[in-house]
Amino acid sequence: LRGRFSWVHRQYLPDKWQLTTAVSYLSDKNFLESFYRNEYAVGNAQETYVHLKRIQDNWGLSFLGNIRINDFENKLEELPTAEFHWTGQSFLDDKLTFYSDSQVSRFRQLYGSSPHGSQEFFSFASTRNEVDMPMQIGKVKVVPFAAGTVAHDDGQGFHTDIDGSTVDSKDNVWIGEGGVRASAQPYWKIYPNVKSRLWDVNQLRHIISPYLV
Repeated sequence: LRGRFSWVHRQYLPDKWQLTTAVSYLSDKNFLESFYRNEYAVGNAQETYVHLKRIQDNWGLSFLGNIRINDFENKLEELPTAEFHWTGQSFLDDKLTFYSDSQVSRFRQLYGSSPHGSQEFFSFASTRNEVDMPMQIGKVKVVPFAAGTVAHDDGQGFHTDIDGSTVDSKDNVWIGEGGVRASAQPYWKIYPNVKSRLWDVNQLRHIISPYLV
């Protein structure tokens, strides 16, 4: 007996919360490819999850639970993941701008046909915070910035250095950043004779935006 069950629902809740749930059951790993080849080739991933999020002004908060119900799949379960993002928050009368991206997750890697690899739970957490000081010097925008990242992974850990080389695995890492970004006023030229009905093009504009980090 072969078959499938698929269900997706999105509900808009009070206070700008949004809930999305999905269930995707397949009787075997070859069912979708055999009977729904187009969906198998270009469709969404077959997942079972609950996703709750709220986006307001310049910040967003989300919670995701993602589990495996098809035991033939290799699946990284999220039980759950929480994320918080804060973008472009001004301080001191717009003299400083703050950005923050944080994630806390409880994972479990499950394997289907392959017996190799751990199926134990592990935790991951990271936060990156950046402070910018934007200023205008003539026609050039200059942004000195400082940022810091702290992360924890008690699964495989971190085993790659910042230059890409392999190092001994560590559960905790931190990275500091600092520098200056600069961008000049963009330059452009319009080519009014460029037209194409086939490509739906009516004129062409070429833009050059100098940028330095």
